[in-house]
Amino acid sequence: MLAIGRRLPPRPLCTLTRWSSLPLTQEFLVCIEMFIAALAHAYAFPPGDYLDPAHPPLGFTRNMRKMFDVRDVVEDVQEVVEETTESMTQARSADAPSGHGCYTSRWCSPRACMLN
Repeated sequence: MLAIGRRLPPRPLCTLTRWSSLPLTQEFLVCIEMFIAALAHAYAFPPGDYLDPAHPPLGFTRNMRKMFDVRDVVEDVQEVVEETTESMTQARSADAPSGHGCYTSRWCSPRACMLN
């Protein structure tokens, strides 16, 4: 309890004293506290209240596979990149002076445009 907010360097267990073992005891008690809090949370908010009876649970292994499936994240990133590329292309074509393939923006000065 005396070492709150301070981490001690790791030591072999045979050299632990009464005072140097307090952080270990505190961390162990926090683990027990979190386990009890998890049980209380499961009791206070039972998962059955939030389940749809039309869709029964998939089971542990199928839920784990579904949790680690990142295809939806990849699809979202692709969609954002495509939208960003499209909006940048439209902004460039709107900024381009007629008859030129160059445009003026904060990235391309008019002088650099003339050099092209």
